[in-house]
Amino acid sequence: MGNYANCIASARKLIISHPTIIEIYEIYIKSIIESNLEIEFNDYPVHIKNMLGTLYNIYTSQDRIEQTIDLGLKICNSFSSTNWSKQFLSLIKSSTSVSNGNKLFTIQYIVNSEIQNPRIIYYSNVENVNSYIVELSKNEDLEISVEILSNVVNGNYEAIENNINLTESKRELHFGRALLRALKFDEAKKHFEALYKMEHKNLLYEEELIVNLFRCYIKLKLNKEACCLFVKQFLKKKETTKRLNKIKLLESIENDDIEKLSELIELPIFYKVASIDSYQQYVAYDTFLENQLVSRPTELLDRTETFDKKLIFFLKEVCTIEVMHHSYHFNGTDDIENERLSILNKLIVIDNVNEDLYIKEITELNQNANIRKAIREVNKGRITVNVQQLRTNETNNVKEAFNRYKEIETYSKNNELLGIDTSTQLLNELLNVNLDELLGTKIVYTNDPAFISF
Repeated sequence: MGNYANCIASARKLIISHPTIIEIYEIYIKSIIESNLEIEFNDYPVHIKNMLGTLYNIYTSQDRIEQTIDLGLKICNSFSSTNWSKQFLSLIKSSTSVSNGNKLFTIQYIVNSEIQNPRIIYYSNVENVNSYIVELSKNEDLEISVEILSNVVNGNYEAIENNINLTESKRELHFGRALLRALKFDEAKKHFEALYKMEHKNLLYEEELIVNLFRCYIKLKLNKEACCLFVKQFLKKKETTKRLNKIKLLESIENDDIEKLSELIELPIFYKVASIDSYQQYVAYDTFLENQLVSRPTELLDRTETFDKKLIFFLKEVCTIEVMHHSYHFNGTDDIENERLSILNKLIVIDNVNEDLYIKEITELNQNANIRKAIREVNKGRITVNVQQLRTNETNNVKEAFNRYKEIETYSKNNELLGIDTSTQLLNELLNVNLDELLGTKIVYTNDPAFISF
């Protein structure tokens, strides 16, 4: 009901005396965030300290959240046989994944709890849940919570709007959730859009607004609005989009018509984040460039004097060698790499925070270009030996000699052969000397085909 100071004071005592009740950790951390207080967990034992730090970093969407999740998972694995570790694992997964929709808890979080958790009301399809609600209502400490959650689940938004036990911010969130449960998505969209336009200091409250507004856009098939919302939050603080179902939006865009979003630079940015397929990324990239009446991204550089986060991200992350490789507007690898080099040279000027990354990529591209140039020079001076042609020619020669040998062999079986030196010199001698005397030394009688062939 907004009494965060009392929650913090009570939670500090209860965590020490009941360290396996995970709900206490959740309430404690959320109360600290709602109160905008500095965190200090050094007074707790190491495992409790790590669990509190894990939840705080997750709920405040800290950078390098993967390391935080890894620490939480290690804690769960170390005590995997206990119910509280299963409950803690469920809380981590539901807080960092789109698989849980717009809830920050799962049924595993509830069934492994050591206390009566009124959130089971959300799972109205669970067996015997109605009897469980009746039992919960008998507990005076849970009476208000059970009433509020029951109204949300049943879509009774009017009762939520008139509930005086809720703070203004909680009433706004529960009212919107009740509209969603009542399938009044258009009214819920207008409600959350009005809240989203206001300035918010509370990260938990803002994240819930974004999650529910995104859900309204998906339900109403407002792909343009959903795409812009996702990209805006991703560039602002990407961890805040961890519970937005980007795959569902990607499918919705694919099933509709991507051309409807062609004027949005958010389109290729969203595809870069949501899809791992470089060709899908290229289609979104090319769709946007065609809408801008350009064929290459460098043509956009002369059109504007200001470069916001969206254009910088587009040039840095979307206009890569891998994506531009699919474009027919480039004449080979050298042309693509020259285009990328031009982009990087501009990025060094407009985004000097990442200057080192750009210089590193420029160096790698230049090295690759020099290597290809050297290979081309080597290939120009290389003598090529056509081994196959030589082999074919020699084969023909052998066949011809062998066929001649076979013909002579066949002939020599039935005929006596005379071998004679038919050189010009011998013929001249034959004309001037006694033929009988000369033939006595020069004539060879033989039937050996090999000798005759030689």
